[in-house]
Amino acid sequence: MGDMRARRGFTLIEMLVILAIMAALAAVLLPTLTNQIQKSEVGRVTGDLTNLRTAMEAFLVDVHRYPGHVHDLGTPITTTDTDADTAAYPPGLVARWDGPYLDRVVAAGDSLETGFGGQIQDGFAKVEYPAASGVFYLSVIVTEVSQSDFDRVDAGMDGGDGATDGRLRWAANTMRFLALPIN
Repeated sequence: MGDMRARRGFTLIEMLVILAIMAALAAVLLPTLTNQIQKSEVGRVTGDLTNLRTAMEAFLVDVHRYPGHVHDLGTPITTTDTDADTAAYPPGLVARWDGPYLDRVVAAGDSLETGFGGQIQDGFAKVEYPAASGVFYLSVIVTEVSQSDFDRVDAGMDGGDGATDGRLRWAANTMRFLALPIN
């Protein structure tokens, strides 16, 4: 009688079949996974900008001034802080601060990280849009945003109006969100 040892391991053919099945699964699942990650990043940026706008509105209702910085929304303002017009808050308005209006606290001068590695800058800016129209907005500046990432966020917030229409603008890796019209 021949040697009847139990066979161990896989044959080369079996290994190739397993690798082919794994490659087919990866080819199907990887694009779906990548798409889901991008959707979550878009959701994070959109959520952060929406939360900032809501916080700005609440701040405006309480303090009767447009905030000058992200940190004004998370930590109590003082008479040395400045509003969107770079004017110091008077003591009477400082006392009206009833925040925090934003859950994420930012130290003065620091940026706030958002999706796609973008950085929400601490200072808000007053912008006239359209140019020479006399209509001003309090805007949020997000740096380190690529054109393709901007396009994804723009599609989610503005329906894909483009870099010069809607509430979002993009130029040179910087996204600007026209958060609040200034009256």
